[in-house]
Amino acid sequence: MREPIATDVHVAFSPGDPNGVVTMPRYFFDLFHDRYVVLDPGGMSFEHAAGATAAADELARDLLITRSELRNSGSWIRVRDDGGAELYRASIDPQAPAPATLPEAEVHRFANPALRSSPAATTAE
Repeated sequence: MREPIATDVHVAFSPGDPNGVVTMPRYFFDLFHDRYVVLDPGGMSFEHAAGATAAADELARDLLITRSELRNSGSWIRVRDDGGAELYRASIDPQAPAPATLPEAEVHRFANPALRSSPAATTAE
């Protein structure tokens, strides 16, 4: 295991870990616009999922103001964890709610790499 360096913002120190290092969960914010999906390649680290959902809401508000083409388009932000499980959806336009979340079985399908290639996992959202 490598030693953490100052630029590793996703590393926290924990007295409970024998090495003193625990990584914080990483969350990804994907943009769904029209028929396109822009995947977040890097994500952000948050201590709890609540921080990621609050960040998604703030990102959606910022995009509503700064990107006029996303207004009234039904665009939304998907929050997923590092295992691929969808946790939250934030609508960019508050008057057009994001589509309903995936059924629980489909969320677990995205989290399981062995099931990701099945036809049910590739259905349009």
